[in-house]
Amino acid sequence: MQLRSLRVPALVAAVPALVALAAFAVPRGQAALAATSTYCQLSAGVTLTLAPTMPTVFTNKAGADGQPLANCIAWQQFIYLNWPAVPGQKGIPNPQASPAQFGVPGSQRTVWVSYDRPVNIFPTPGPNAARPTAASERSSGRNPRTGHFLLGATGEFLNNEVQFSSTQQAFSDGWILGQGTVRASSGTARFAPMVFYDIWVDTDEETYILNNDLEYVTPQSTCAAGPAGLRLPTGKNDVDCQAKPAHYGLGIGAIETKAALLDLGPYPLRNGAPCGACAAAAHPTFFLFPEPVDLVYPNVGLQTSRLVGLVGFHIIRKLPGAQRMLWATFEHVRNAPDAAQAHSGVWTFFNPKSNAVPNVNPSPCPSAGCDYGPSQILREMPIGRATEATAAFYSILPPGSVFRYYELVDVQWPATDFPLVRGASVPADDSGYGPPIVANTVLETFFQKGTDNPSSCIDCHKFSSVAAPPSARALAFGAAHHGGRLIRLFAPPRLTAGASPEPQPTGQPYASDFSFIFGGASVNLPPGR
Repeated sequence: MQLRSLRVPALVAAVPALVALAAFAVPRGQAALAATSTYCQLSAGVTLTLAPTMPTVFTNKAGADGQPLANCIAWQQFIYLNWPAVPGQKGIPNPQASPAQFGVPGSQRTVWVSYDRPVNIFPTPGPNAARPTAASERSSGRNPRTGHFLLGATGEFLNNEVQFSSTQQAFSDGWILGQGTVRASSGTARFAPMVFYDIWVDTDEETYILNNDLEYVTPQSTCAAGPAGLRLPTGKNDVDCQAKPAHYGLGIGAIETKAALLDLGPYPLRNGAPCGACAAAAHPTFFLFPEPVDLVYPNVGLQTSRLVGLVGFHIIRKLPGAQRMLWATFEHVRNAPDAAQAHSGVWTFFNPKSNAVPNVNPSPCPSAGCDYGPSQILREMPIGRATEATAAFYSILPPGSVFRYYELVDVQWPATDFPLVRGASVPADDSGYGPPIVANTVLETFFQKGTDNPSSCIDCHKFSSVAAPPSARALAFGAAHHGGRLIRLFAPPRLTAGASPEPQPTGQPYASDFSFIFGGASVNLPPGR
């Protein structure tokens, strides 16, 4: 059953040329669903609450359908990660924040925004390469001239080197742009607004990396082959690389988020200063990044002091009961219509009046040059069982919350729970996953059908490895591509737990516990070693 009919107040676009931001009704509403906050309690034994609480375990019973539990945990994690953070602190939810203000438009620095990005964690090569300090963390990944976050036009994999600030989607190398145009930072030029991608890492995972020197190349392989193996924390009974008991961060497990951020134009000013209230008034349906960012477009170059809005969001988290992660993906409700529905309404990435063929990857560029015009995107796999949990989430939101404009696409969960063994090799064990296939329209735009090389998020991330010389890394990268076509999200609708895994393969190249960020290490050893 799909979300279709719940209506929300009409909204006026602040940038008329960006037609996708005009008045609309939420397309996947819940009229036919029991939109009640008790759904998660009744179907999954989880209390969905508007508070920064993090579920501590994925308690799926053997033989049980884990999808309702995975969906409800995904929304509680979404609440936690989008809760306002304590000012000046990294990853600490603000206990003074009111539930009545959750998602109310404004410049809120949320928990995930307060996390570090990989660029803050892994040192860059050079004579002074060293682990990040508080000062270098603040400057890493920022424009040295403006001090703004810098999101650039690089691929996630470029010459077999991992790049995290990107306009290109993972593995397809394609990019997407919104309908309409936005104004340049200076002058009167206008261009189609691009989506930028980046990753944020929670304090549990970051502390695990730094405490074990895993921001460097050589210690990663040493750890992977060592007494415990390279094993990201779950928040319970964690150990270091030497298998000694250890505690990391807040004890909630390793989390990585990936955000798809749409350029909404120059950041509004009031009396010469950035005005968050002005931004919220202009774009009341978007979660807005709480500060100006600088964007490097591949076609129009550097655009400074930009406002960006969230259009897609991945959460992967390791916790007891899901040691191969829960893989949740969300997106804005007005991104794109389903292919089967009437092509009407106002969408950010679809024009009903256009005759353009949808979901065409612009990469690689033809000899005539790259296409940086608006994208024509359709959802090819309708959202299914996530709708009940989404309805429950909507039912507890305060009036005016921007998060009622976001929906859960699906969650992949492990039908069997086990950690990677010491010395686990690439590809890591990915048993216990299955169809149907679903995809986020702005993060896996060009891999939605699943009719060729059907795969999954876990089947992609099983190729993640410790940092290695480019020649070895290229082998793993080539295998992960499967001929250049990969990454669909799978969500097992009726998988049951309980089966035992086959013996896991071991040996080099070593696996990095389903996280690609370790490939970003480029300095061999800590200074002085």
